[in-house]
Order: sequence, then C-alpha cells, then structure tokens
Amino acid sequence: MFSPIHLGNHWCLVCVNFIEKTVKYYDSLKGKNPKCLNIIFDYLKQEYENKKNKEFDCSGWQILDAEDCPQQENGYDCGVFTCINAEYLSRDVKLDFVQDRYSALIQVNTPQHTKHTQH
Repeated sequence: MFSPIHLGNHWCLVCVNFIEKTVKYYDSLKGKNPKCLNIIFDYLKQEYENKKNKEFDCSGWQILDAEDCPQQENGYDCGVFTCINAEYLSRDVKLDFVQDRYSALIQVNTPQHTKHTQH
C-alpha cells in the first residue's frame, strides 16, 4: 500500500508491505518522520480491528526509514521522486534510478521550464 505524504512544501512516500510486515518512509531529502509512520501503523491496526473484530498482531512488524531511497539534487523534484519511488516499488525492483536519468521528465514539470502560450 502506498501513501504519498505532503509536508507543506515537500513530498515523501510511505510504503506498507503486508508480506514483509514493514512500514517504510521514503524521503528523497533524507528526512525522517516517525510520527507519520506511527500514525499510518496505528491506522492499519484500527482498520484491522474494526473489520475483523479482533486484535491486530503487531509481532514481526517493523517501522523503518528506507535506506535505499535515491536522493534528489535540488529542492523541487520531491514530487517526481515520490512518484518514481512508488512506481519502482510497485514493480518490486531495486531503487537504482538517478536524477540525471529523469531530467527530461523533471524539467517539463518545473516552473522555469513551463512554456505559456497566449492565444
């Protein structure tokens, strides 16, 4: 399960893996957000208990900051990194992309590269 997280001026990603029993935080600026991870995990527990009418077994679950999150080289590509992280994780492939590889996509989405035409 993927949940994009908007922190006002920065986008991150939380990935819940029910098979590996992990809740991971992906931040392309190396930020940490234990409060966010705990809120997501508490929500999962509450939903389970509401739907199943039994206590959620927390044993084996890990709440982690992703160590393999690629890092952005500027202050405005976090949304693109969040989307690319989710796409890679959804295919269960290694997060081995670099910013240069996606520079054309990123440039199209930055304000200084957006062209406005008047009719």
